[in-house]
Amino acid sequence: MQVTEYKSAAAFLDANRDLLLKNEPANSILLGYANQQSRGVDSAMSTKFFSIDDDGRSVLPAMFTPNVAPLLSDGPEEAARLLARFFYPKKSTTNRSERTNWQCTCIR
Repeated sequence: MQVTEYKSAAAFLDANRDLLLKNEPANSILLGYANQQSRGVDSAMSTKFFSIDDDGRSVLPAMFTPNVAPLLSDGPEEAARLLARFFYPKKSTTNRSERTNWQCTCIR
């Protein structure tokens, strides 16, 4: 599994729309905010869009706004744990790459 960060809301929707629409009521905030951002609606918040991917497909879409808790779709517990470690790494004297095995891919 790996973390994917999207450079735009449109790229996030392209990769995750079908998965989010499987449970549209539960994902309405993610879908609504990403749709607004992809249409150019300005926001004072610096929200970023992510997903956890497994074998090349998204299994857990998410958005993150600094100083606000991440908003996740429904997905595997292992994916949610990986995303938690990505957003909130433990403070340690060791190098991050020594403590985790996640990767981040940026999609433009």
